Amino acid sequence: MSGLKVDEIDMQIIDLLSKDSRIPYRRIAKRLGMSPMAVLKRVKKLRSLGIIRAFTVALDFDKLGECMLHVMIKVNPKYDPEEVASKLSHMENVLNAYYLMGEYDISLIVRCAGRTSIPLTMRRLKDVEGIEYVTASLVLKQLK
Repeated sequence: MSGLKVDEIDMQIIDLLSKDSRIPYRRIAKRLGMSPMAVLKRVKKLRSLGIIRAFTVALDFDKLGECMLHVMIKVNPKYDPEEVASKLSHMENVLNAYYLMGEYDISLIVRCAGRTSIPLTMRRLKDVEGIEYVTASLVLKQLK
């Protein structure tokens, strides 16, 4: 892991937190046979190393009356794909941004206020300098 000191216990903590970021440290400690303070110290270490970047929630966008788009982007060869991906990742409704190797350069998960807002969202994405081609799919159901 790039020289970072992460052991099996750290990985177990990461696994538990990735399934439920609100799980109490004392419950993690009980499952792993350690003290809550030891779990807290390990979580702080994982955060300081940048391995754990955030604690977040999973939303049901249908129940919110919203939708998600999976967007794939090709960057014009004259531009740096990583820089374009960085710009896109800072857009308010972009939930996740990935810099890729393959047919497309960037993959985004984008939150939309509803299906009627999709055209405006797509225009905003296409207006970012350096984008050559954008295609999107409406997420019908999030499985995991």
